[in-house]
Amino acid sequence: MFYLGWVAQAYFLQHLFDYVHAPAILLSLLLLTAALAGADRSFWRTGGIVAFALLAVAASPVFSARRLEVWRDCLSGPVSPRLQDRLTHFSNPDREDLQRVADFLRREGAAGRDVCLFNSDFVSLYQTLNLRPPTKFIYFYELATFFPERSAELERALSESGHRYVVTDLVSCGMPQAYAEAIGPDGPLAPPPAYPTDRQDAYPWSHPVVYRSGTYLVHRVDGPVGRLVAHTRPR
Repeated sequence: MFYLGWVAQAYFLQHLFDYVHAPAILLSLLLLTAALAGADRSFWRTGGIVAFALLAVAASPVFSARRLEVWRDCLSGPVSPRLQDRLTHFSNPDREDLQRVADFLRREGAAGRDVCLFNSDFVSLYQTLNLRPPTKFIYFYELATFFPERSAELERALSESGHRYVVTDLVSCGMPQAYAEAIGPDGPLAPPPAYPTDRQDAYPWSHPVVYRSGTYLVHRVDGPVGRLVAHTRPR
């Protein structure tokens, strides 16, 4: 019962987190091993185990044709952002767009604690660029969303950090992909047409966008941080 309960919550509640599936996989291997080593080797039990193993192999993404085509590239390396995007199960984050953002920040000479990554989906950019978070807080979008009563503390930490850039993703902030990719008459550095106008005076949207790649925006911090706002759902 405990095992089935864990499988259910891992699949329906935390399916995106790879590490959540490790206990279920290890326990299933233990159960299958115990069943194979048991004294009861009836035709139905053996057939059921073999059928389950074949089903698991057939359903595994490791053996999908789309992935088998790139195994040689993965082994010979280097693994490019384009290859990572081809192997991913989800369109977000887009690693090619993030690579362009990283290249821009390098050209700007970003170092130390210069950059705040507003969303958790691309927090690996800190490591990619050899940077450190500007504050003790990391996942600003999630913190601002789930702990609005701590907004003053978050704003104070950002104000004292001295960071020069903040990177945001419109999709991760709640805007549908089609709306986030839209470019209005004012060009790619202006807010998308569906962007809520009542949020344009709040951090980080109140700071000018100096670079855009896909749905990722790089804001240059210009002036006081201001109030912190998380969601950017279209109007």
